[in-house]
Amino acid sequence: MELRAAFPQNTGERLSYNVVKQQRLLALLRDDAGAEALSEYLIDWWIKREGRRPSFRRRTGQSFEALARLLVGVDAAQDTSQKRFLLWRMDHYIGQVETL
Repeated sequence: MELRAAFPQNTGERLSYNVVKQQRLLALLRDDAGAEALSEYLIDWWIKREGRRPSFRRRTGQSFEALARLLVGVDAAQDTSQKRFLLWRMDHYIGQVETL
């Protein structure tokens, strides 16, 4: 339970944000907005994360900070062979994503 408390709860806000963004994307597709408009919109949504409220941006940053602390803790708890296996597994996943 302590671990969960370290992560800010922003599920509802994230869902609302994504629903609005998805509806706008569907409208662009229906209106045949063109590749340039779609590209710009997706970059704003997925990369720049435009349109998020300040509270949502703050909680998202806090979540990333909590995740970093968690990963540092997991790393410290692993022995050398476990770390080597984890790195192998991560490389495997990266390879799978690259083939997509």
